[in-house]
Parts: sequence; structure tokens; C-alpha cells
Amino acid sequence: MGARAARAIDVWASILGLIGFATAHLQRDSAARRWLTQAIFPFYIAHQTIIIVVEHWLKPFAIGAAGEFAVLLPVTVAGCFAFALAGERAGFMRPLFGLAPRAARRHPAMAREGAAARPA
Repeated sequence: MGARAARAIDVWASILGLIGFATAHLQRDSAARRWLTQAIFPFYIAHQTIIIVVEHWLKPFAIGAAGEFAVLLPVTVAGCFAFALAGERAGFMRPLFGLAPRAARRHPAMAREGAAARPA
């Protein structure tokens, strides 16, 4: 019983240590972080379908759990990135990829005129 309690404390201390490290050292914004924040939902949409399709394709090879994992992980990550990138370029179909529609782009000259017309 004592060994189980010590293991539980060790596991939770490790988790809290990693959270503390991330809070202290990974709290800065970057273009990659902004893109990954936007890509979370497309990853969520695509990952299960990719896993099922790849597993179905791998089944006849009978390569075992370790072999399947070695193939499945990189293919799933690459597929999720491809899906997110395709969704980013999908224009009016962005909501189907789990992304917000793009903001309407205004011509730079129109933006200047609008700024000049606004009262100060």
C-alpha cells in the first residue's frame, strides 16, 4: 500500500513539475504557437479517421503492435498537419475543416479612406 501511494505521489509530482516548467519557460507567443492554436480543431477532426484508415491498411501486414505504432504515429501527425494546411487554404470551405471563416480583406486604399473618415 505504501509503494502504491509513493508511486501516485511521484507521478503527480512529475506532472506538476512539467506544468511548472511549461508555465515558467513556454509562456511566450510565437507564430508557430498561434498557428498550432488554430490547428487544434482540424487535428481533432482528422486524427481518428487517419488512425482507422492506416490501421485498416496495416492489418494484412501483421507487423505487431510496435511496428504499427512506428508507422501509425508519424503518418497520423503528417496527415493531421496536411489536413490543417488544406483547411487553411480552403477559402469558403474553412468551416468544414473546423476553422473560422477568414476576415473580409479590404483593399489598402479603402482601409486608409476608412481611417481618415473616422472621427478622432
